[in-house]
Amino acid sequence: MGFEFLPTLLVLPVLLILWMLAQLKGLRYKTILNVAAIFLAAIYMFNLGKGIYTNLNNPPEWDFLTFWLDGQVAVKGQNFYDASNYKNVDLPYTPSEDFFKEIVDIGFRYPPFTMFLFLPLGYLDYYPAYLFWQILNAIFCLFSVYILWKLFLEKDGMSGLLFILAIFFMLRPTFSTFFFAQTNFVAFVLFLLYWWFKDKDWSGFFLALGFVVKPYLALIFLYPLFVRKWKQLFFAILSLVIAIAISGLFFSFDVVKNYLLGNSLGNMPAYVYSEPVNQSLLATILRSSFANPGTTSLLSQPLYIGLSLLLALVTFIVGFRSYKKDEWVLLSILFFAFLVYPATLEHYGVFLIIPVLLLLQKLSRTTNEQVGTSIIILIVYFLSGYKGGFYVFFANAFIWLICIYFELQPDLSRLLRRLPAFDKE
Repeated sequence: MGFEFLPTLLVLPVLLILWMLAQLKGLRYKTILNVAAIFLAAIYMFNLGKGIYTNLNNPPEWDFLTFWLDGQVAVKGQNFYDASNYKNVDLPYTPSEDFFKEIVDIGFRYPPFTMFLFLPLGYLDYYPAYLFWQILNAIFCLFSVYILWKLFLEKDGMSGLLFILAIFFMLRPTFSTFFFAQTNFVAFVLFLLYWWFKDKDWSGFFLALGFVVKPYLALIFLYPLFVRKWKQLFFAILSLVIAIAISGLFFSFDVVKNYLLGNSLGNMPAYVYSEPVNQSLLATILRSSFANPGTTSLLSQPLYIGLSLLLALVTFIVGFRSYKKDEWVLLSILFFAFLVYPATLEHYGVFLIIPVLLLLQKLSRTTNEQVGTSIIILIVYFLSGYKGGFYVFFANAFIWLICIYFELQPDLSRLLRRLPAFDKE
């Protein structure tokens, strides 16, 4: 299952030019755009399908073996926070030493209600479970494309849908999610559903479900706080309380207590927080010459703490001030979460497609804006795909800055008009 970075970077500008021309010139260029989008989407989807088929008899241990092992322990009714229960499962093959250190010796790493996602895998043998999981991945992936189209480019009809399909599969983290058989598409769909219904109080339910799948989405609970949607925040918290209660009833309250009193993530080997696939701020600092080797805890790196507080301060102040620009506020919180969450992995970059499409949705006919938007998109795709996705941190940081800029744009425009160069007199 391969991803060719250079061809993608060469083809993407052509597709963007066709998109711009279709917006300006009409039907003839829309037809060309549709043909090109179908052709490119077919190539990338075929490549992914071929890779999944090749891996059917030998699925990669990261990360599917982890999920399958989680399900095997849970379906037996055992405490999945007790690592000894993981050691009693018959594995389909002998995994690497790192797998034992990070998974078998640690136990489950997430809140108890997250286990409902992996529980079905416990009823299947390893190889059929992999096929089932990837089919599920494909369904959620295609459903996310549909929601993206409804949210951003529905007015462009079939051209908009095909364009999204092509550029989403051209994004390196989309490939990585399938390669690692990850849960990104589930979290992505839940976030998009929240975006779709964010004006409704009950949409807080999707916030809670998102947190169930990916813990970093807990920071999105700040959004209803920023935009003064108190009932939505109440629904989100209430949904989480219900999820905890259901987990206790299904898995036992001893399991919930074990999670609350224990800290499996804190027991992870130190190298997990600095390996290349980790694209958090902490990992970027640990891999640099700025790391402080004298600290007793990786999470107490002074530079990490200082920069995280600075990012939080800017995100919070700008978010509270600019709450009426709610789309950019929501995205600024999301990408702030990606930056400061110490376990952000490179395949989380599937969320980068949202600001890309938001920029295209709001694109005007002015040449400067079209060129500027195209450059931003190309930078995002370059950073998220360069050297196997090991620069996704910089793509996330770049998008966070873009979000802050658009939140402050009215203030910046007023400031510029006050400068002498803009004085009409």
